Amino acid sequence: ALALALALALASALALALALAVQLPMAQRHGAPTRYQPFVEEQEVGITEHTTPELGGIGGRLKMRPSDFIVEEVHPQRPPPPEPEAEPQWLEFTLHKTLLGTLDAIQELAAELRVPPATFTVAGLKDSHALTTQRVTVRRGALDEQQIRRAADALPRLAVDSFCCVARPLKAGHSSGNRFRLAVRGLLTAAQPTEVVVSAVRQRGFINYYGLQRFGHTGTRNPAVGRAYLARQYSQMVDAILGYPPWGCGSAKETAARTAWVQARNGRLALQLMPPQCSLERHVLAALLR
Repeated sequence: ALALALALALASALALALALAVQLPMAQRHGAPTRYQPFVEEQEVGITEHTTPELGGIGGRLKMRPSDFIVEEVHPQRPPPPEPEAEPQWLEFTLHKTLLGTLDAIQELAAELRVPPATFTVAGLKDSHALTTQRVTVRRGALDEQQIRRAADALPRLAVDSFCCVARPLKAGHSSGNRFRLAVRGLLTAAQPTEVVVSAVRQRGFINYYGLQRFGHTGTRNPAVGRAYLARQYSQMVDAILGYPPWGCGSAKETAARTAWVQARNGRLALQLMPPQCSLERHVLAALLR
């Protein structure tokens, strides 16, 4: 159980927030504005230079609501099977989700179906504070289309469609990329005209920084988690996830939950107090209590 929790923690710590583009049915259900605050600032991680310094910025904010960041996985490419099969052995479908990371969505779907999360495979991980679309595979015989559809209908933050049979399952790295569409709200209209800045970026390109999402938007300081994992210091890794983040806690309830762990190692109380949005922390605490 601890190994599973640590694997989930590492995967979340390394998850890429990749990009976008189709309208999903869930856009109508989850379109209300949501305050989105990164836990680190750009200057802290070396994002200080730009390709258009003479033009200044246009202001604005990203990810004010999930529908501001739409991600569509480019249809995965997989090598053909070594030998032709009489009948494809895998069922593939499209997973639409919002306000859930890929691992969280798979966990919810698996729990509803009462199967292990490992029953499903994906080509990559998608951002949680977004509307995302990606392909998922499951072995035929383990589950069928109707079972998966019924389970998804019971889960408000995800939906499934576009089922088909395929010869091979998805694995990490099979994704051919992502398409994205971003909405930037609250532009400074009195500043440099947006068209001028966009034209300059189109001509000069942009610096592909190691972005803020790699450093942890879920309350976890990812470098500390990764360093402890590589050193096989699993207790320190758990503490990096469940301890106090340097930027402070998001609520009094979260502070109380982390205090229960840091001061008393009371995992049961910490889990009881930990807010639902701290899904990684809750996964780890639940595994430690098994």
